[in-house]
Amino acid sequence: MSNKEWKRGLIDILLTENYRDLFNDKQIDSIEDVDNNWLSIQLSNYIKIRLDSIDNINDKLNLMNNILKLVSDEQFISLRAKTIGIELENYISNLSKNKLISKKIWNELEKEFLSSEFVYIISPFISAEMVYRLEIFLNESKFERFKIIIITTTYDGQAKFLAIEQLVELEKKYKSKFEVYIENLYTKSNTRLHIKAYYFNRSNKFSSLYIGSSNFTKTGQIAGKEYNVKISEFKEPELIKQFLFDFNTLLNDNSFIKINDEVRINELLNLQRETDFIIKEQKLLTINNNNNNIENKSFNEVNYKPFEYQNNIINVVINRIKNLQKIKHLLVMATGTGKTATIAFIYKELLSFIKINSFIYVAPSKEILDQALKTFRNILGNDTFGIDLYDSRNKDKNLEFENYVFITKDTLQNKLETLDKKSFDIVIFDEAHHIEAKTFNIIFETITKNAKQIFGLTATPERTDGVNINKYFDYEHACELRLYDAIENEMLSDFDYYFIKDDSINLENISINDKKFELKFNTIERYEFIYKTIIKRLGKKRTDVRAILFCSSTQNAMELSNYLISKGERSSYITTHNNFERDKNIDLFKNSEINYLCVMNILNEGVDIPEVDVIFFLRPTTSLIIYLQQLGRGLRKSLDKRLQIYDFVNNVDLNINNKFNPFMPFLNLTNNLKINMLEKVIDNVNSFSPGNSNFYLSNLEKKDFLNKLKRYEKNNLFKSILQEYREDGSFEEYENYFIEKNVDIYDFYLKNKKTFFDENNKKISILKAFLFPNIKELIMEIISFIETKKTPKNKLIKNIILWSFYNAPSKSDSYYYDLDQAINNIFITNNSINLKEILFILKFKLKNETLLYNKLSEEVDSFIGVELNHSQMQALCSLNITDNNFKGKGVQGIMHNKELNLFCIDANRTKSNLFSDSGNYFDEKNKIFYWDTPTSWKIDENLIDGIQKEFLNLEKNKTYLFYNDESISRQKTFLNRKFIGKVTNIIERKIIYKKNGNAIDKKLVLLLSLSK
Repeated sequence: MSNKEWKRGLIDILLTENYRDLFNDKQIDSIEDVDNNWLSIQLSNYIKIRLDSIDNINDKLNLMNNILKLVSDEQFISLRAKTIGIELENYISNLSKNKLISKKIWNELEKEFLSSEFVYIISPFISAEMVYRLEIFLNESKFERFKIIIITTTYDGQAKFLAIEQLVELEKKYKSKFEVYIENLYTKSNTRLHIKAYYFNRSNKFSSLYIGSSNFTKTGQIAGKEYNVKISEFKEPELIKQFLFDFNTLLNDNSFIKINDEVRINELLNLQRETDFIIKEQKLLTINNNNNNIENKSFNEVNYKPFEYQNNIINVVINRIKNLQKIKHLLVMATGTGKTATIAFIYKELLSFIKINSFIYVAPSKEILDQALKTFRNILGNDTFGIDLYDSRNKDKNLEFENYVFITKDTLQNKLETLDKKSFDIVIFDEAHHIEAKTFNIIFETITKNAKQIFGLTATPERTDGVNINKYFDYEHACELRLYDAIENEMLSDFDYYFIKDDSINLENISINDKKFELKFNTIERYEFIYKTIIKRLGKKRTDVRAILFCSSTQNAMELSNYLISKGERSSYITTHNNFERDKNIDLFKNSEINYLCVMNILNEGVDIPEVDVIFFLRPTTSLIIYLQQLGRGLRKSLDKRLQIYDFVNNVDLNINNKFNPFMPFLNLTNNLKINMLEKVIDNVNSFSPGNSNFYLSNLEKKDFLNKLKRYEKNNLFKSILQEYREDGSFEEYENYFIEKNVDIYDFYLKNKKTFFDENNKKISILKAFLFPNIKELIMEIISFIETKKTPKNKLIKNIILWSFYNAPSKSDSYYYDLDQAINNIFITNNSINLKEILFILKFKLKNETLLYNKLSEEVDSFIGVELNHSQMQALCSLNITDNNFKGKGVQGIMHNKELNLFCIDANRTKSNLFSDSGNYFDEKNKIFYWDTPTSWKIDENLIDGIQKEFLNLEKNKTYLFYNDESISRQKTFLNRKFIGKVTNIIERKIIYKKNGNAIDKKLVLLLSLSK
């Protein structure tokens, strides 16, 4: 601490000699006896100041160990213990630190519950939902003697904020593990209990105590804005001792009622029921009065205003129209963020500076249009705005003469002839991702021809079938409000996402599209499993729950609903078969008279029920749109809400269902978390989740997901996963793709015939050529050529480069007789992505492969050991190129360059050892090549002529051997050749005799000695 940091005011610090002179005697007390804890804090503070000045962790440990040497022979090591004697899924970091928690406290407490030996709770208010959550911990704790003790109060004597019935039920079920003590203010008038404290005991001295404003209610723990402080026993042992003393004092207060005291508890329950009845009557009266007040108000008396984020979108769109003169606008907004209201506000703003004589709002369903028409009328303050031409309404009206229309795409399809004579100033397509559908597409093209402004509304512009509707809106978004951002910025509800390992059905070897697939879900075993999950996670007969269960079929929805009813739950169903009861069931559901609503192909679009607080995904889907629409039914905000999601659909057979993506929740509900990252972050996935939301996976579920990840990656390695790496487009992502995913670079380009950048698919033959070179200097020369555009001085390297880029030149090509032009053509604009990928390939090889360190010259011999493709091999030997032009390519076998007195043997391995009959084989150890000569070569030495005679003249000619041996070539492909040496001697001529039917064939084989 510097002198400048000392300020006027109270100071409580142990002085070092350096600071003694800054204070006079009156400002200093001499130490006689002080608290040991105070002394340790002073020392700790001094050490912290020193540590703050050091960056390296090893240097920090050295400082601490130097201090430790004064009192002990021990020293700190660079490791951190997490657990001892027990494995915990919910590891909590920083148990030794205190902490201020300004966000929802439940994230912290949930982990504490599952890693503690016992728990003490003091809370005046306790809600039913939080009691049900306690049962999860009582079931799942890894500690044999785990116990929860609660101290609470009746608050005002009526216990209207205390879930007594649920507490009683829990105590009966877990007698030895659960105790509750209730301060009864009905019979005495003392200062009521107002403490909120949560203590989590660990006998290893790492207990935690939370004290603050949070009651043990959904509002206090999950939905409300609260302040709480976590106190670590490691750091503040005296405070923990004080709390435990006070807690035990309260436990010993004889006036408190124990939860198993049936007589006194029944008195409380009777009083509570009377109070609840009065409160319910008053609430109904208030609702009716409020409804009457709203109905009596005119539209102009209700002032509708956009939220701040909607205002931002409105301003962007208006600016596009005023200043940028744009006419197409795609609004991408997450489900539940008010797309319809936003477009209505935009329309209202447009009226202030644009004359709008006609307007059409197109949507796929009447439910969406009902809501849209109501929203526009409310925001415009005009209860006669627009006409609804759908669902057989206003059948007598002629679209040609109506100027402000709300219409379904199906109705509009039947009126396309009218549209040829009609133009609209404003055209709005709701759920615009449907535009790609054939009928919707025709409608889009027809009514946008003469429109002044065109709007699209969607939450999902990209579909899982690869379609992106951006192309209909000039390939841009007017605005984008994604799901993650909407939750992060508290526009939508936080969530808890539970992955349920569903062993009640077997989906192996069956396709999602198979008709038998739906039948798999219609079993009593599955219904029992779902119900057991409800009991475990939510509790029995919850009347405060509003859960939507997305089912696999109409039959499934009906049977599951009836099963829940048979168990005493309040349930119903909505399908296309009973759609006439839809509105009635939705109203009952909103009012909590139905708690479980089983649906099939209903409620995906156009229904707003903010009260939904639980969602069950009971049937898998390959459609991202359907998944997000169903999820969106629960994400709308309401008071004290936190959405619970139970996902039962992660047991799909990925071998059969290649398009099914089990990772959709992670990809769409996190901040840019990609599949290729999932394995690394599976234990820390919640650091990517929005707001105060969480994913819950047990160790078993994590293992299951990682197994699925491997299978999914195998199925989709060159699809969605590759696309994620492509998006960045950097060498780092290129390298990560091959290394992290354990993809063999040769398999990728040669066997699977893929390219890293999708644009290069037509140029894969060029990319392949750069896989083979394995000499460091050669690779670096090619990299330099691409980056500097300077032709290599080494003519042989230049030849290899040219034949790498031009694997099949013909005499009709303009560059065939002009190699300078051929070099220049490599750098034309449309080759940029290709060159980028070639650089990536070469740099990857430099960094990740063991390469030869040949010193290259213009002598072919300097390239011995190089691996090249067939064309490059010939280029090295100047067989297919001259100083001025390409010469075409030779065929495999023996090739001859008369001008250079050079022979080139191009051979594949055709036998397994040196001493078998005919065929090619290379004895690498002794540098002997057993060569099966061309069939045209003469066996009789007296008849030898032409190329055969020239070949035998080793003094005049150089003969180079290129060989493809699967054991030599790590790529395991016959496209490449390895330059294994120059022929120095013909060791032996062998005549091989082979029987061919009744005839005997003779074959000439040469044993060639190679340079070593």
